Amino acid sequence: MVFEYTLTVAAGKTERDPATLDMPIAAGVIHRIEVDGHPGCNGMVYVGIYRAIHQVFPTNPDGQFRPRGYPKAGTVHEVIDQPPFVLTAKGWSPDCSYPHDITISLWILPKERLEAERGLIAGLKRMLKHMRMD
Repeated sequence: MVFEYTLTVAAGKTERDPATLDMPIAAGVIHRIEVDGHPGCNGMVYVGIYRAIHQVFPTNPDGQFRPRGYPKAGTVHEVIDQPPFVLTAKGWSPDCSYPHDITISLWILPKERLEAERGLIAGLKRMLKHMRMD
């Protein structure tokens, strides 16, 4: 499953009063995330993604995504198995003079499928390790 949302951050938004967007998702494991903004953001828009009051992306609580016109993407492993099944994006842009749209994409797999795929990969690695190449 892929969930995609757009957070609009008004010009001059501050960290104390950020733009917010609730992003309903399904139970499972978030295994990939992407945050994208157009080149005009130029690193002047700050974005964090939260679960309740805790920042989950980026992982370090004092960090934020700062889009610069190319996607910030990565592989993650965030288990979402208890309600509420919603993340909240928060964004601010204290030095911007016009609004910016930030696209947030979340790839989610059912927990069982991801665990099965990891088991298969681990098994293949073990098998390859024991094979001899002649």
